[in-house]
Amino acid sequence: MKAPSKNQEIEARVFKNILALKTPEQKIIGFHASNLELAELDEETWQTFNKAPNALIPGPFTFPTLPETSAKKEIEQWNQENFSEVHDFIPSSIRSISINVSQVCNLKC
Repeated sequence: MKAPSKNQEIEARVFKNILALKTPEQKIIGFHASNLELAELDEETWQTFNKAPNALIPGPFTFPTLPETSAKKEIEQWNQENFSEVHDFIPSSIRSISINVSQVCNLKC
């Protein structure tokens, strides 16, 4: 797989526990960090997320008040989901996560 050119960069946005990636082909993928879930998102939902500068996800973010839309309600609901099958076995000393964007973008949702 070829690396994206300068005009074909992958955009990243974040909303609390959810990372959204937009591919050069305009496909939008959401990743729930706590539940390790992937979902294909639409453009309206993409607009709900905060822009992450230079595709890096620094924290902490402040979340501006956004207009109440169905997309915002759905993304907030997904953010609050916690599956009982997911257990936190990782020591709290870990401060970062690496995501292979190429592999995430190649997944079929």
